[in-house]
Amino acid sequence: MIEMIPQQYFDIAVEIIEYVQQVLNRKLSNSIYITLTDHINFVKERVEKGILPENSLKWEVRQYYPKEYQVSKKVVELLEDEFECELNDDEVASIAMHIINAEMDSTTVKRSSDVIRLMDEVMQILRYQAKIIDNLDDLNYQRLITHVRFFIQRILANKQLNEDNPLFKMVKQTYQESFEIAEKVRSYLEKKLKCSVSDDEITYLVIHIERILNRK
Repeated sequence: MIEMIPQQYFDIAVEIIEYVQQVLNRKLSNSIYITLTDHINFVKERVEKGILPENSLKWEVRQYYPKEYQVSKKVVELLEDEFECELNDDEVASIAMHIINAEMDSTTVKRSSDVIRLMDEVMQILRYQAKIIDNLDDLNYQRLITHVRFFIQRILANKQLNEDNPLFKMVKQTYQESFEIAEKVRSYLEKKLKCSVSDDEITYLVIHIERILNRK
């Protein structure tokens, strides 16, 4: 129970949240005050037992949420100083996932692990179909990652872009290769999630794929 967690851990959580919000320049959901406090208590218990955390989504978090991952490194350093221990990159990813959860509307979107897994599945399609090479230094790749992130979040939150976009017919005719790749993504998501993906969403996905294909 949260009431049984030492006040000290809540104070640490508040300090961390204020730091994260300042660095990322965004407001986090109030729910993180409880979830992060509970997580800090959990970390302390595992440290005392000599158990290091494991996070199967470590690579995906680092790849798709680089800003959250980087700020989480500093958070882990703070926890290491506080608890006089050494933590690993798995813990960095776990902290980052708490931040990612708090960045999203928890009442309308699935937990960050679901979003990250679905992002990775979409990116695997794009890597194979568009021969995309992971490169966080490539601005177009960064834009694609950011777009796919919010694309997935909108779908899961039932908040898709869904206007009568005049660009749809244009990109379908002009960027045929990129359009075919985007249609494969649409087909995959509609089958997996049993939902419809709007033409508007596909239009903007095509534009981002085209930038990658042509390195503009």
